[in-house]
Amino acid sequence: MKEDGICLECKRPTETVVNYKNGDTICIECGHVIENNIIDDLDGASTNPNLKSGHLPTIIFKLSGKSSSLASKLRRTQNEMIKNKQEEDVIKIAYAEIERMTEALGLTFGISNTACKILSKLDKKNLRGGKSLRGLCAASVSRACRQVNIPKTLKEISAVANVDMKEINKAVKLLGDSFGTI
Repeated sequence: MKEDGICLECKRPTETVVNYKNGDTICIECGHVIENNIIDDLDGASTNPNLKSGHLPTIIFKLSGKSSSLASKLRRTQNEMIKNKQEEDVIKIAYAEIERMTEALGLTFGISNTACKILSKLDKKNLRGGKSLRGLCAASVSRACRQVNIPKTLKEISAVANVDMKEINKAVKLLGDSFGTI
């Protein structure tokens, strides 16, 4: 978009070009950036850099009376997105727990990373619905240690994880069923 203005660098009235992507106003004559970081609130979706997705949410709700099929589809999609975000939040908590356990056991970042990969391959439904998240994290750490032949017993991992051995054994069995025997 071209506008008229006065360039402070070449001191002449000149046409300027506004680069909306970068938010800069540029002099056509000399190429000097006259103004930078222009914010255009009317262009595009609302954003918030402090939010994980960067976008402000739009909430779709049902008003009293009949609802259109489009509104129903939008609500259903929104509910799926909320569910996916909740699952993502659980995975983040699990990754933090795995990191805490591996640090407490004196293990390397590689073991922590491997345990996170093991947990991420687990079916999402196993991360909710009454399963012990700490137990699954502890079992993932145990499996990661066994993959690289680091001798850590379930008893050691149980003490760090603050989880009953019974819960870890259930989670180890679940991992074994999902990926083959440990």
